[in-house]
Amino acid sequence: MKHCLMMCGLLIVSAVSLSAAEPVKDSTYGWQSVSIGGGGYVTGLVIHPKVPDLVYIRTDVGGFYRWNPKDGSWIPLIDHFTSEQCGYFGGESLAIDPGNPDVIYIAAGMYLNSKGAVFKSADRGQSWTRLTLETPMNGNGPLRSGGERLVVSPHDSNILLFGSRNEGLFRSQDAGATWSKVDAFPGKLTVKEGIECIAFDTRTAGVVYACAFRDAVYRSADAGLTWTRLEGSPAQALRMDIAGDGTLFAVGSTGVFRFREGVWKDLTPAGEHRSYGSITVDPKDPRHVAICYAGFNKNPGLDQPRGLYESKDGGDTWTSKICTPESTVPWHSPRNMAMSASSLTFDPHHPGRAWLTDFFSVWMTEDFTKERPAWENYSKNHEEVVPFSLTSPPAGAPLLSSVADVGGFRHDSLDEFPSEMLGKWGSANWDQYTYQIAYCETKPLELARAGGSHWNGVWGGSISHDGGKTWQRYKSFPKNVVPLRIAMSATDPNKIVMATQNGQAVFTKDGGATWEQVTGLPKGPSDQWKWCLPLVADSVDGDVFYYVADGKLYRSNDGGANFAYVSGKSQAFYTDPNWTQLRTVPGKKGEIWVSGYNGGLARSTDGGETFNRLTQFKQVRLFAFGAPPRAGEAPAFYVYGAFFNGPFADKKGIGIYRSLDFGKTWQDIQDPKVAVGDSPCCMEASRQTFGLVFIGTNGRGIFYGAPVAAGK
Repeated sequence: MKHCLMMCGLLIVSAVSLSAAEPVKDSTYGWQSVSIGGGGYVTGLVIHPKVPDLVYIRTDVGGFYRWNPKDGSWIPLIDHFTSEQCGYFGGESLAIDPGNPDVIYIAAGMYLNSKGAVFKSADRGQSWTRLTLETPMNGNGPLRSGGERLVVSPHDSNILLFGSRNEGLFRSQDAGATWSKVDAFPGKLTVKEGIECIAFDTRTAGVVYACAFRDAVYRSADAGLTWTRLEGSPAQALRMDIAGDGTLFAVGSTGVFRFREGVWKDLTPAGEHRSYGSITVDPKDPRHVAICYAGFNKNPGLDQPRGLYESKDGGDTWTSKICTPESTVPWHSPRNMAMSASSLTFDPHHPGRAWLTDFFSVWMTEDFTKERPAWENYSKNHEEVVPFSLTSPPAGAPLLSSVADVGGFRHDSLDEFPSEMLGKWGSANWDQYTYQIAYCETKPLELARAGGSHWNGVWGGSISHDGGKTWQRYKSFPKNVVPLRIAMSATDPNKIVMATQNGQAVFTKDGGATWEQVTGLPKGPSDQWKWCLPLVADSVDGDVFYYVADGKLYRSNDGGANFAYVSGKSQAFYTDPNWTQLRTVPGKKGEIWVSGYNGGLARSTDGGETFNRLTQFKQVRLFAFGAPPRAGEAPAFYVYGAFFNGPFADKKGIGIYRSLDFGKTWQDIQDPKVAVGDSPCCMEASRQTFGLVFIGTNGRGIFYGAPVAAGK
C-alpha cells in the first residue's frame, strides 16, 4: 500500500439532513477469505526446533500465519487486528522461543513513517500482548526478504535481540517485558536497512552473530552485550545459518560465504550469478547445505534450474537442483516457483523435507535430496492479493476482482481457487494490473476492463461478452495513457468512459475500436494507489455518466463525450481525492451517492442538482449497494466507516455496518474475531444474493461477509 496524505475538496449539498439514525438489533455476520491462493510475498518461515509441524510464516503486507498440518492450510494470526492497527500487517520479523513452544514473538510494522512494535503470544498466536519496544519498521520495504531481525536465545528464553533499521540493536533480558539499546554494538548502520539478520549458535551458549548491512558481520560471546567485528566478512549478508558444529554460513548480494575457525571463505557456485538470498543447513548433518538465488529468476522452464543448489561437503562443491513444481493452485504457473525466493529451510523433524517461500506462495518437498525433487505449494488460507476494486454484476459470476501483480479473477466459487487469471493482453499473466471492471446494467454479462502491464508499460484493457470467461483486447487504445477507472453505459455496452492517470478521460462509443478525449473534466487520479471511485454510469439512463473531483460533481448527458459541472446549491461537503466513492443506486435514475472519507455521505435523487447529507458518520472509507431483502424494497446498503452520532457512536474505531432503509437505521455486522483491518481499500455488495458483501484489503486478500444462520 502507498501511504497518502488526506486532501479535501468541497462538493455543494443542501442543508437538509436525512432522518437521524436509530439503532436496531445487530445482525450476526460471519466473515472469511475469498479463496484465491497466495498471491503475495512470503518473506520468512521459521520452524520450532523441538515440536514437529510447528511452522510460522511472515508476509510483507498480509501479517503472520501458523501451519495447520491437518489439512495443509495456514491459520491467520492477527485477523482480529483493527484498521487502526493496519500497519502491523507488515511482517518485519518473527521469532519462536526454542525453550517454550507456546511462545512466539512478532515484529510488526509496514512502513518507516510510523512506529512498529513487538508483540508476544503465549498461546501460539491466538492472542497477543504488545510489548514496550517501538521503533520504525519496514515489513514492506527493501531487504524485507532477509533473515530474522528478532531472535530468542536457545539457551535462555529471557534473552531477546532485535536489530532495527534506524535505531540500532535492542536487547531484552526479561522475555520482552523491558528493552534497552545496546550502545556497545559497533556496526556502521545504514538508514532504512540497519541490522539485517541475527543468528544464535545453538551449540555454544552466548554466541550470536549480527549483520550490519553494508558493513560487516559481528560476533558476540555474551548473548549480545559486547561485539567484535569479523574481519573479511561479507558486507551485505541477507541471511545466516549456523551448522550443528558451529560453522557459520552467510549469503547475500555478493555471494555465499563460510566462517570456520576464524577464517572466511567464498563458496559461491561458479558462474555469473553472485546474489543469493536463502541458505539452510541440515540440522542432522552440518555438511549438508542448500542455497537459492535472490531476486527474480528469469522464469525458467519446467525442467530448468531455478537457482537452487545443494552441497554435501559443507559448501566446497555444489550441485544445481532441477525441481518439479506441482502447483496446487490452478492459476499459479509452476514456472514461477522460487521467484524472488526468500527463505529456504530444512525441516528438523522430517528428514528430506524442505520449505521454500517466494513472491507468491509457500513450497514444500518431501525429499530434497532427490535428483529432481517434487515441490508442492501450500496456499490454503494464505490470501495476500491486493485488489484495486471489486465488481459483482446482477448476473454471471458472484464476484470479479481487479488485482495488482496477478491481474484479477472471475470467482465462480468463493471457497475454491479460481481456475485461471483473467485473460491477458500481451505479456505474462503474473505481472498484470487490472484497476477496475465495469458491466452493463441491462446486459450484465457484457464487461469492460481497465489496466495493463505495469512492468512493461503496456496499457489499455479488454472486453468480455460472456461475464469474464473470455476477453478480447480493445482494437485500439491511446498511447501513453494509463486507465485507472472505468464505467459502462447502463444500456449500451459499446459506450465506455475511462478516467486516466494524471490525464484527460477518454471514451469510446464502439466498444473500444476507437477512442477520443472527454471534454469538461479535470485530470484523473495522480497514481494507481488512490482508492477513490470517481467515475460511474447512471444505472438507468444509458447516456448519463457522473464524475467527482476537487469537491465538484460533473455529469455527461451524451454518452461520456462531454461533461459539465453540476452547480448544485447550499452548503459545503468534503470530498477526498484518495478515498472519495461515487455510486449509483440500481434501478434509480438520477440517484447518486458520494462519500468524502472524513466528510460523511451525501445523496442526490436528481442527478446531482441537489444533495441531502447523512450526518451520523464522521468517516466513510467505503460503501456499496447490494441485493434487497425482497424485490421492490430498498437495496442493502453497506458502509465501512465510523459513526459521529446516533447508533454505535461510542464504538471505538471503524466498523462495518448495514442499512436496509437508506441509512435511517443501521446494523453492526463486524465480527471482532475477523475485523477486516488490513487497510481495506475497496468494497462491493452482491447484486445476486441478499446479505452478501465483499471487502478487499491491502494485503489480506478479499473477505466476504454473510448472515450466519441461527445455531451455526
